[in-house]
Amino acid sequence: GSVRAAKELGITVKMYDAGGYEFLPKQVAHVEDIIAAKYDGMIICPISTKGMVNAVHKAMDAGIKVVVDNIDLDSNRVKNRVMKNSYELGLWIGSAMVEAIQYKGKVFMLPGPSGIEMVTPMAKGFEDYLSHYPKVKIVAKEFTKSNVQAAYQTAEDLLKKYPDVAGIYPWSTLITRGTTDAVKAFSKAKGWKPGKIKIVTHNIAVGVEKDIRDGWTYGAVLAEQIGMASQAVYNVVDLIEGRQPPGNPHRGGT
Repeated sequence: GSVRAAKELGITVKMYDAGGYEFLPKQVAHVEDIIAAKYDGMIICPISTKGMVNAVHKAMDAGIKVVVDNIDLDSNRVKNRVMKNSYELGLWIGSAMVEAIQYKGKVFMLPGPSGIEMVTPMAKGFEDYLSHYPKVKIVAKEFTKSNVQAAYQTAEDLLKKYPDVAGIYPWSTLITRGTTDAVKAFSKAKGWKPGKIKIVTHNIAVGVEKDIRDGWTYGAVLAEQIGMASQAVYNVVDLIEGRQPPGNPHRGGT
């Protein structure tokens, strides 16, 4: 989304990737590099709502225009955000899950890394939706790092403990990949066909899309990440050029 919008506007965008939600110091260092390079604008998806405040304020003090994308920042100084409603997204995932398991059965959750602010409302939405169905029971909720290996190990352990699980909610693409790989191994050992255990997640990538087509993943509720990234580029260019981006500064959606 960012690349597409940048090409349309004729500007240059450089990507910085901290490598995971646990690497806060690396994201802080990236902001320091951006300040040193004297960029005109910065779009940031903060690893930590509170932990990135000082670094972002430092960038703003240096004259860099800032748009917060996807995960909020605990700052009144940031005037433009492109956000999704994580709680609403959790409700939609819950809706898809109860449909997938036919309104009954055991479910376990891998809701994401502990301490990541966007994880909590999404998980709450999922839990709230399932609470309306007395024959659906959440038997486990395990936080895990956002990488394939950690998710595989967590899902493998939970499958051994709850072999009769009907559905699994894994958060994010990497956790979904690890969870699905664990379900594949578990199902093949049992002689089960794809789809006996229903996996419902959010967002999609090449691996997740293939697993949906092959029947291993029931579905993914999309959160407009590509559109949000494009909008963030349009907004930061508006700020750089002295325009107030049109509409509510909290834009984006599910």
